[in-house]
This record gives sequence, structure tokens and C-alpha cells, in this order.
Amino acid sequence: MYPALEVATNIRLLVVAPGDRDADLQCHLVQAQMGSVPYEALSYCWGPASEGRAVTCNGKTVGITDNLHAALLQLRQTDVERTLWIDALSINQQDDREKSQMVLRMRDIYASARGVIIWLGPDDESSQQAELAFTLLSRLATTYISYNKDERYRGWLVQEYQTKRASWWPEFRAEVHAATEALKIGSESWAALGSLLWRSWFYRIWVVQEAVMAGLNDPQHPAPVFVCGRCAIGWDTFIAPLLGLRILDLDYQLWSHIPKTHVNPALAKPFSGGINMIRNIVKLRLEGIERTWPRRFYDLLRLTKTMDSTDPRDKVFALHGMLVPDRAAALDDSLPPDYAKPMGQVYLDVAKHFILKQHSLKLLEMVHDSPRHHTDLPSWIPDWTASSYTSPLAEFRYSAGYRVGSTEAISEVVSEFEESFLAGARQSAALLPGNRPIATISDDGNLLTLQGLMLAPITCVIPDASELRPEMLRVPDIPQQSPWFQRLASHTVYQNILAAANTLDPGCTQAMREDGQICWDLPADDVPYDAGGTLIEALWRTLIGDRNEGFTRPQKHEWQASFMAFDQYRRLSCFCQKHQGALKGPAAEGLDAIAARFDSAMRRIAPGRRFAIVVGHLLCWVPQRANAGDFIIVAHGSDIAHVVRRRPGADNVFELLGGAYVHGFMHGEAIRIYNEQTQSILLS
Repeated sequence: MYPALEVATNIRLLVVAPGDRDADLQCHLVQAQMGSVPYEALSYCWGPASEGRAVTCNGKTVGITDNLHAALLQLRQTDVERTLWIDALSINQQDDREKSQMVLRMRDIYASARGVIIWLGPDDESSQQAELAFTLLSRLATTYISYNKDERYRGWLVQEYQTKRASWWPEFRAEVHAATEALKIGSESWAALGSLLWRSWFYRIWVVQEAVMAGLNDPQHPAPVFVCGRCAIGWDTFIAPLLGLRILDLDYQLWSHIPKTHVNPALAKPFSGGINMIRNIVKLRLEGIERTWPRRFYDLLRLTKTMDSTDPRDKVFALHGMLVPDRAAALDDSLPPDYAKPMGQVYLDVAKHFILKQHSLKLLEMVHDSPRHHTDLPSWIPDWTASSYTSPLAEFRYSAGYRVGSTEAISEVVSEFEESFLAGARQSAALLPGNRPIATISDDGNLLTLQGLMLAPITCVIPDASELRPEMLRVPDIPQQSPWFQRLASHTVYQNILAAANTLDPGCTQAMREDGQICWDLPADDVPYDAGGTLIEALWRTLIGDRNEGFTRPQKHEWQASFMAFDQYRRLSCFCQKHQGALKGPAAEGLDAIAARFDSAMRRIAPGRRFAIVVGHLLCWVPQRANAGDFIIVAHGSDIAHVVRRRPGADNVFELLGGAYVHGFMHGEAIRIYNEQTQSILLS
């Protein structure tokens, strides 16, 4: 069935014979030079293997998954053949060498296709969920795209940061909110759309490349089409509403109407996962259309960290095709797709590529606190199969392990990955004085030796809201998934943070009570912070990671006011909720609008992390698994601080837990002040 390709540049195309819906699937494979025969490419999720599903191909019975079987039945035409490229059948999946070669050609296969069909799966014909969802998307698209045609608001759907900072944004947001409400969309339609975004296609890593590259080799080729069961919808009509809902902060509509029996509320996966993926695809696709292609390998690894793959090696191999051609060629030489290698070796090769060849420690920033599926990997090698919805601190553009603005040269070697994220003048730390490397890897690949500082041990940690349970807050009868409990848990964490911060204020001796709920006052304005400035400023800057919407340092005058409104709103809203009331009125709405900005900034860094205090009275965010007694380190050449834990029975070997934000030490301060205390730090 799979004779060798006659020419190295050939591909196999699946020709599906016509037939009625209930007829057996008949097809055959043909070889052709890419572009010589018009074909459509299928983007879909394989799904679990199944018994009894098969297609007759070249006279032989071939087993296929339920999802592919449903797709072929739906896409088969009744009167003419249909020519498709489908990875499961067009590639010999039993030949690792062929698979490795075809990975490098996937980019061109989808870019040269005359059409790309995104198959989301069969529809539930009894409930007609797809029809409801696609109708909702069409109605929203008409409204949102009409605003995008207005010269004043052009690009609002794809330029989120610029849109939210524009002078017209508050009035525009209110107008579009009203237009959305005027559509009078029912809860069944919102639930149908939320369920659609729960489908596996939105979480499969290969589909990113497939959707990004679709038809890019020929501007005349149509954009991809989404198909679910017998329903189909165009690209713009599908994506515009999702981008709009996200920018308008209306995506909660999807979450609030999803049945909570099959959803993990800590992840909010239906909209944050599905919509985030669509947003990333749109950005990458626009770069492809405009031929700008600034994305680098590290960026792609970060953007796709939460995606799934059947083969864990595809978390790396699936990204090759989205790189700029010269970067792709360099990566192919350094990390060629090779399915003969075991997963652990592939992940180790990625780490060596960054640390030894690119002289970059950025990969360590991708070690998150989520459960590792492959515990045999050293702690400093990211487990790319372990999904984490915690925002990487790399996005915040710090420079903890560098001498920012120093005139003393460390090295002039600056990697492309460092350039892509860090702003301002700083020296690269690819080499330390005396030509010592910033990091080395043992021959067996188990030990990573860093050069850096053991800054301080953690003395206090505050559990985040996802760790709290109703019985812990003395409300055992309240469902943990209820909005009321989520607000109570959030309020409790905030009060615990204030309590911890107030331990650094020697004059703070009181807490006031509101209806039995402990509510701490904010630190006094004149209490100093050990790393400079005041404690209250250090507190609010820590809560948002010292970054605004554009990931630059917030201006004190506007953001401290936003924090004060946030603090007041938190107290009032929790009090009203406790009495089953609501926070209403013009004053409340004004307070909400000001507080929302701070709350949004805090939600970028807080989920999945614990607020903590370290020796020396420093405020920080640490991984969720961090505890008192773990250490904060700052490594030369690292953008961020990290938390490590001493290995049992090994005084000088540590486990890497993840990244940390330490207020006052994220811009090279530790390297400048304590550089003479640099030591070797061993991670296993």
C-alpha cells in the first residue's frame, strides 16, 4: 500500500470515490508532485483508536479512527471523486524515516493546498449543537466585522493592546456591549458555542501549523473552512466573534453557560484554551500573510505549551514548519525531526540547543508547577506534555540575571531569544568573566550547573484560590464551582496577602472586622520596603508583577489609584455577596471600571502561583508547589528568579520548581549587589 515515493518531492494524495452516505468508504492513493494536482488538506484531531472503523484503500482494508471515519463520510461527494491530503493515510505511519521527512514538508503541504478543511467532529444531530453555535457566530460576526470596517476602529479585533489603550475604547466598548446584548442571544446558543470550543481540535498541537499555513502559497486560495457535522462556516465568520468576545471581556458568557459536570473550573479550558489558541493562530497567520515571520522557536514552544499531541515528540516536531525559512534550516540542522529517538532524548536535545548552542536560559522559564507526566526527566528540562495554564514569567520581560546598563562588559554575545523579549540596555551573560559559561550540562544529561546567587529562603506562602475548599472557609454547603464561592475564595486569598504584607509593617497591630470577616487595612504610606520605595507601592506592584497591559512598568499615579479602587471594591463586593445583595449604582459602576483594570493585570500573574515572603522582607510570587524553606535563586543569564528545593540527602543538588517574581530584584539588582557571592548551583 505504501511503495516508496518515486521522487523525493512527491506526496501521496487520497482520492475518495463518490458514494451515498451509508456506502462503504472506497479510496486509493496516488503520488504527485506538490502543486501539480489540486487537492484539499484536512486539519482534524485523530482521536482515540477504534475497532471496526475502516476504509478500503488500494484494495486493502485499513483501520482508521472514529473521527476520521466520520469526516470522510461527511466530506465524500455523491457524484465525483474528492482529492484530499490526510496525514493518517497519506504518510506511512509505520515508517519513522518517512514520518521524519514529511514533518519538514507539512508547512508546504498545507500552504500549497487549494483549500483546507478544519474538521471539528460530528454533530449531535438530536441537539443540533453545531447549528446553534454557527448561527450565533454568524450573528456576532455581522456586528463585530461591521465595526472593523469603520476607519476609526480598523484592526480592533487583532490589535488588543492598542485597542484597549485608545482614547475611544471606553465609549466603543460600551457601544459594542450594547450591540451584543441587543442580539438577545439565549443561553442554549452560548452553551452550544462553549461546548464547540471544548472539542479536541482546539487543543491539538498539529492544527496550529495547519491553520496558520493554510493556502499561504497562493493568495487566490480561499481561507480555511470550519466543518462540524453537516454545518460549515467560513474563517472570518468563525474567528471574528471569538476575538471580539475576548477583547470585550464577554467570553465569560461561554463559561457561565457550560455544564460544570465535565469542566475543570481551575482551568476554564473551554474559552481560555480555545479562544487563546484561535488568537495565537490569527497572529501567526497574519505574520505569514504579511511575510513578517518574527516568531522564533522559543516563542512557538511557549505559545503551544498547553496543546496536546498523541506522540509527545510532536510537541517539538510540530513547530518546525512555522519558523522563518533560515531559522527553520538552522533548527533542522540542530534538531532534525527524528522519530527514531525516544521522547527523553528529544527533550534533552531541545534543552541543549538553547543552553549550549544559543547560550540562553529561557527554557528554564518554561518549567511550570503543573504535574509532570514524565518524572524520569530532570527537573530543569520542561515536560512539554504537562499542560500549564499559568502565564510564563517570560512574557513579563524581566532581566533578573543581567547587569542592566552596566559598563562592565560580560560578553557581547546576545542570542536571538533574548532580543525578542527584553527591552533596554543590558549586557548578555552568555559568558562570565574568564570565559566561564553560564551553564554546563553533564555528559549523562542529568545535571545542569548554573552560575548564580542563592538569594534567600522562603519564610511564608499564601495558598491561591484554587487550593481552597468550601469546608476550609466554613461554608461546606456551598458548591466549590459556584460564583459565590469563587469570589469568597478570591477575597480570602487577598486578605491573607494583606495579612502577610502587614507583618512587614512594625506599626500594624490591628485588623478590622466586617460582619465577622477579617479585613486587613492596607500598609501605611510611609512604611519602607527593604529593596527601596514604600511597602504599599511594593505590594501593588508585586500583585501585578510590576507590569501593565503592554508589559511595561506601570505609572505610579494611575496604577496606585487603580489599586486603591480594587481594594475598596473587593471589600464592598464581598460584604454584599455575604448578604446575598449586589453592588449597584453609578458609584459602584465607576469603582468597578477603575478596579477592573488592576484586577485584569493581577489575573495575568496570580493564577497557579502563591504569594510569598522571603528572608529579608521581600514580596514575591512563587510556584504553587513552593513551601517555606525552599530557596530563591538568581542565575546569571536568566530573565527571572527561580525557586529550588534541596534534594533529600544531597546538600548541594536542587530540584527546580519554577520561576519566581521577587519585587526589587527583577532587573539585575542581585547581580550588581551580590555578584561576588556567585556560586555553582546544581540542578537535577
